[in-house]
Amino acid sequence: MAIPSRPGQSRLSPTNQQQELTHMQATSIKPFVLLLLILFVSLSACSNSQHVKVTLPAKSTDIQLVNRLNDQALLKLKNEQPQQASEYLKQAIAANPQSSRSHNNLGKVYYQLKQYSDALNMFRKAIELDTNNSPQPHNNIAMVYERADKHALAIEHYTLAHDIEPDNIIYTANLARAMHHRGDRDAKLIAMLEEITLKDARPDWQHWASTQKAMLLADGIGE
Repeated sequence: MAIPSRPGQSRLSPTNQQQELTHMQATSIKPFVLLLLILFVSLSACSNSQHVKVTLPAKSTDIQLVNRLNDQALLKLKNEQPQQASEYLKQAIAANPQSSRSHNNLGKVYYQLKQYSDALNMFRKAIELDTNNSPQPHNNIAMVYERADKHALAIEHYTLAHDIEPDNIIYTANLARAMHHRGDRDAKLIAMLEEITLKDARPDWQHWASTQKAMLLADGIGE
């Protein structure tokens, strides 16, 4: 006697029974596969997170503080207190490492201390950071080159400073001196010496310029 089916239950053929079994096995495997997939993704994320570079917010800069430190340093430098000036400027650079002015002024301190290699590095950094086309770092680095008898480099940077501020007689005088040290003897130098004689308020520079001009004219240069 055949066993009756329960209400609502149909009997399956052998083929259907096999399909149902396969379906049940697949259904039971899916959650396990999904769990493995989630675990793999989580581990990958953890591994990759070790190589992620986090960009921190830029350090805020107190411009007024940096300017105040520079002003205090220049006052110390004027009073021939370069060591104290350097401390102020190092604080200014720590507050704003991108300050061209602070690097330039620290270079001036090193120059006064006769630490010319350090001065050269500071002036180079000041030029690199400068966004205002300032003539000062060029004039200052030229002084270091001139002291080292690197006349070509000195004249290159004196010229840059002079081109930025052609009416600044200090840059004109420094350029003329470097050209004279290099051995230049031409009408251009005579014109610059004439300008120094007429416009430079420093008596020693006026005397030097007028003397050099007279010597060049006596040699027949510029006629």
